[in-house]
This record gives sequence, C-alpha cells and structure tokens, in this order.
Amino acid sequence: MAQILPQRDPTSWRAARPDSPWNSLKQRDKELEALRTRQRKVLERGEAQREIELMGDDRRKFNEQSSDTAARVSGVEERICEDAGAPRTA
Repeated sequence: MAQILPQRDPTSWRAARPDSPWNSLKQRDKELEALRTRQRKVLERGEAQREIELMGDDRRKFNEQSSDTAARVSGVEERICEDAGAPRTA
C-alpha cells in the first residue's frame, strides 16, 4: 500500500534554520528596503526645503517690487501735486 505524504513547501527547510543564508538574505532585503525608504524621505524633505527656499526668494522679490512700485507711485503723486499746486495728502 502506497502512502501519500503531504506536500511540503520546498523552501520551508530554509526558513526553519535561523542561521541559514536564506534568512540572512531576507534580513538584508528588509534592511535595504528600510534604507531606501529612509533615503526617499530624506530626498522628499530636501525637495520640500528647496521649494520653501524658492518661495522665500519669490516673496523677497515680490516685496522688493512692491516697495519699488510704491516709491514710483509716490514720486508720481508728488509731481502731480506740484503741477497742480495742491498739497500732497498722506
């Protein structure tokens, strides 16, 4: 009488041995994935930091342009008031 044995996963013996190269390889894969995740987060933070710096630069340029425009408007108002002979307000 032939006895039918249950099929076993051919890699199960690898997982059963804690010191097996298979487990070591799996552990290295986990470490590698953790490092890649960390690297991805660092790159994302770096990109976000660069975007923040660019926004700050844009804001400084905008403020400078606003000040220049306000100075030109003030100069034009002064000339208009001088030409009209009226006192300047504000």
